[in-house]
Amino acid sequence: MSRVISYNINPNLNVQDGVHKTYFIIRGWKINEGEKTSFEKDGFVFNPKTTSYIYYYPQEFVAPNETGDDKYLIFQYGRLTIDKHFPANYEIHASFIPRDNYCDSLVYYANLQPPDDNRKYKVNTNKQMGFEIWFTDSQGKKRIQPDDFVIFMKLIY
Repeated sequence: MSRVISYNINPNLNVQDGVHKTYFIIRGWKINEGEKTSFEKDGFVFNPKTTSYIYYYPQEFVAPNETGDDKYLIFQYGRLTIDKHFPANYEIHASFIPRDNYCDSLVYYANLQPPDDNRKYKVNTNKQMGFEIWFTDSQGKKRIQPDDFVIFMKLIY
């Protein structure tokens, strides 16, 4: 059921009350030595020293909300390719993991569907404007750079 809102009656009526959700899809690819990336063009910044990808939250997520409700990021799925294959033995790590980088900020394994929606992380957007993503082998020791990847997330604010 939909509701018609007339702005002629009350032009100050806020139609954005309540919880907002948006899907946040990030993607990246292998950056060769000497190749540069621009955030405006590619959507990410690559740090070759740490082989991590830096992303920024959308402005709607970062902006303060009127109600002061908590903001959450939900990891849904991560896909990566290495040598034109979809391996399931690589880990996805991210800096939005709480508890002081517990378990090296492990989110989940690539190319495997999480069994539930429990990968929900509270984000303090007053201090944090973005986050880093990196990938490791199955032991979490050696960082790798995939040929390309896509990570699907949901933002609740």
